[in-house]
Amino acid sequence: MRFSESSSSKFSHPWLGSLRPVRFDWGETRTLVSSSFYVYLCVLGNMVYISTDQLLVGRGFGSGQVPAYRLNYKLCEMAFLLLSSAVFVALPAITRRLLSENPSEKAQGLGGLERLQKLQAFAACTFAIGYLCVNDWS
Repeated sequence: MRFSESSSSKFSHPWLGSLRPVRFDWGETRTLVSSSFYVYLCVLGNMVYISTDQLLVGRGFGSGQVPAYRLNYKLCEMAFLLLSSAVFVALPAITRRLLSENPSEKAQGLGGLERLQKLQAFAACTFAIGYLCVNDWS
């Protein structure tokens, strides 16, 4: 069916009209909660940590020091987000290999865990040294 360009109303794809309304799916909710609950806890913990730090800095040194403290904290926050992103990307593949019945895939999963641990330790130390150098320099 063709629509003329001169018609006053615009039409979308006709198949969109045949879709059912969005419904709540308990199975999908259970899957999402089980897979993303740790992400929620990490975000919540980070928010509590930053909020209490700002309250303590504001109470101890005055509210004028809070913006300087928040800017000083950005490099640490960026390093943490980079390291946690690497974990969130690598962990599903490592878990899949660890749960496999194939012994060679299990060995690859253990090797992946070891490499991830070394990467985290090296990167965290590198970021900490870099932060100290930048903090002392500025």
